[in-house]
Amino acid sequence: MGQQYGFLLRNNLEGLHLFEIKGDQGRLRPRAQWQARIDGVEGFAGYMTSVHEYAYNRVIIGEAIESMRRLEAASYELVVAVDIVEHFAQADGLAFLAECRCVAGRYLLAATPSEFIALEIDANPLENHRSVWSEQDLAAIGFNDFLHVPGSVIAAWKL
Repeated sequence: MGQQYGFLLRNNLEGLHLFEIKGDQGRLRPRAQWQARIDGVEGFAGYMTSVHEYAYNRVIIGEAIESMRRLEAASYELVVAVDIVEHFAQADGLAFLAECRCVAGRYLLAATPSEFIALEIDANPLENHRSVWSEQDLAAIGFNDFLHVPGSVIAAWKL
């Protein structure tokens, strides 16, 4: 789970509810007044930063597939899976996307590199790339809209 995605989602989905403006004064609203619930799953606790604390209501630390299985079906309007599916072997990636689909109430958005990028990190094997996904791979499991961007496969599934 990239901290940057949580930050972008918080700042864009919260919109006018993120800040309170009165005349020439402005302040960040207290978290209790935020309206968008943004949760994340992080497999490697060492990656947690203050940005996670700011952007996410809750961060689940744990293996992604099992963490998603523990969430209630259709409990999120949107599930965003960016730069994660390539870290799974193909069968596990399919299982992960199936869990995302289960948790998503309306939309599932996935993005992944369009070509295999060899990556092996001894300090964190979760970073290792194990698969590459094509538009056809994602369409075959139900993704129904694609944004064509060089170097990436960006897929949306309207449920």
